[in-house]
Amino acid sequence: MFSIFPYIFSTTFNAIAGNINRFDNIVDNVVNNIVNSEFIDNLVKNIDEMSPINIQFKEHKRGYTIQCYLPGVKKEDINLEYYNNYVTLQVKRNLFYSNNENIAVAIVQPGGDINEDYYVENADPNGIRAVLKNDTLNVLIPKSTYISKETSSG
Repeated sequence: MFSIFPYIFSTTFNAIAGNINRFDNIVDNVVNNIVNSEFIDNLVKNIDEMSPINIQFKEHKRGYTIQCYLPGVKKEDINLEYYNNYVTLQVKRNLFYSNNENIAVAIVQPGGDINEDYYVENADPNGIRAVLKNDTLNVLIPKSTYISKETSSG
């Protein structure tokens, strides 16, 4: 009875060790195929593009403009409101990636949404226009009265 135990132990241990090596190879192949895939490369690239948004707000003689690049944002995810000389721009940025086969990843990134307020003195709220084209949002906020800098009083 004692002489058979080392044989059984040795045979069982070798069988398990052989399966562990095969299992490690399978895991390595799966990880390498996923991590080194084009899908992951595109995912990382798109996350990098989510770096802080550059919003340009400018005042002009006849109005104000807001321009920002919003890759992957849909028109439905943008909210623009005017209240009491302030324009509020809210953008919800959701990321969902799929390789259209068997991998889908949803990313929730804290701080990815945009909520900005801009003071727009003398604005015409009925004339505010916004266009989202080629991932760029352009907002025009006209002034209700145009005061020329060349006009002098007196």
